[in-house]
Amino acid sequence: MESITSSVKKPKTGKLQSFQIPKIAGYYNVVAPSIAEKYGSSNGRFRISLGLKAPHKIVWGEFNLEAFEGYLKSTSIDAKNRTINFQWRGRETGKGEITFDDTDTLSITFLDDEAFKGEMSGDYFKRCEISASMTLTSVGTGISRKRHRNGRMSM
Repeated sequence: MESITSSVKKPKTGKLQSFQIPKIAGYYNVVAPSIAEKYGSSNGRFRISLGLKAPHKIVWGEFNLEAFEGYLKSTSIDAKNRTINFQWRGRETGKGEITFDDTDTLSITFLDDEAFKGEMSGDYFKRCEISASMTLTSVGTGISRKRHRNGRMSM
């Protein structure tokens, strides 16, 4: 299993801490109340998908926030704190305006392998808090993380 290891120093145990990106690759339901309020979303629930682009050890993603959709590319990974910082670019779905700016950032911290919290910033979003939980693993295949006891996959 491939892992991404940040440039953290070795802990006293002598083992280098690593952040297991394949465990977090998947689809997430995102809750972002301030974005929903600002852009009039019906329920404030959005989607983000994350995946690993090997061998470069970069986390890529896509997001759909109803009023905005776009792409994510990791700029730094802090394995010790389970945090990934992204630069994003996107398109406003109503007017079609495209944004790609140094201020368009997303920082997420994983609470476990299936949930994160974070902050999205940019010209359109001024420090909006988000939280998310995984719904599906295997980005691109739509295979659910949940399995039946007999080994069959559930959708």
